[in-house]
Amino acid sequence: MTGRVFQVYENYENQQYFCDFIMDVNDDPNQMVQVYYRLNSGEAPLVEGQMVTVWGTVEYLYTYTTDGGEENTIPNVEAWSVE
Repeated sequence: MTGRVFQVYENYENQQYFCDFIMDVNDDPNQMVQVYYRLNSGEAPLVEGQMVTVWGTVEYLYTYTTDGGEENTIPNVEAWSVE
């Protein structure tokens, strides 16, 4: 799927660097997904506003609270490639 990175959450887990992000599919803010991605060695973290193509598998539904206080539930994709 291809879309624009909306928000990025970076974290370290057991010496591995993860870059989780929320993206809007096809640049449509009504089609949001969360992506869980382990960065490869030397790979730069993603930035908000960046257009990406993601290959992965939908794992579960993720619920989060927006800055406006609304709850949204979106698919979570475990990605094996992000370009």
